[in-house]
Amino acid sequence: MVTAAALIMVSIFVAVMTETDPVVKALGFSFAIGVFLDAFVVRLALVPAFMALVGSRIWHHPEWYGRLVPDPGIEGEKLEERLGRPSTRRPEQPAPADA
Repeated sequence: MVTAAALIMVSIFVAVMTETDPVVKALGFSFAIGVFLDAFVVRLALVPAFMALVGSRIWHHPEWYGRLVPDPGIEGEKLEERLGRPSTRRPEQPAPADA
């Protein structure tokens, strides 16, 4: 999604470069290069490489932050238990008996 939006933006900025005014050409060129580098170099290469190097520590947050932000769990089950509400999830279907 980000790549498609970046390609659209780059093509628009390249189209702006067809103007005769050199200032507008320079702005279109610099915007096109900036968006291209951000989308393709930073978001598709540097960010995933950094996340691979850091590993699971990238999702770490301090304990004090964990107390402030609720952990809803999958489908909000933990949050419903903490609030004292009955679970809105349907009970699991029993496994069919072998005949």
